[in-house]
Amino acid sequence: MLHRIEKVDQEVKEPSTVKLFLVLLLVINTVVLKIAFIHHEKWYSVLLISIPMLVAAIISNKRKRKVVQDQPSITEKVFENQKNVEHLQPS
Repeated sequence: MLHRIEKVDQEVKEPSTVKLFLVLLLVINTVVLKIAFIHHEKWYSVLLISIPMLVAAIISNKRKRKVVQDQPSITEKVFENQKNVEHLQPS
């Protein structure tokens, strides 16, 4: 049964919107840099908007990851509940 609980805990992880937005911003910045460097210098002005957005997404991702790491997993909660129940049962 514990093995089944661990699988459920692992399957819950999905890519967050912050991570998807982060990847999108990385791609946008790469394309803008390439276009600006090779073709038109005016495209560098787009980086004034996209780089701060990228930095904000990175900071948001780090904060979200820290909050998730501080919270106990489902498996830890189950073990905690089992210990509490076993402690309350008479010997």
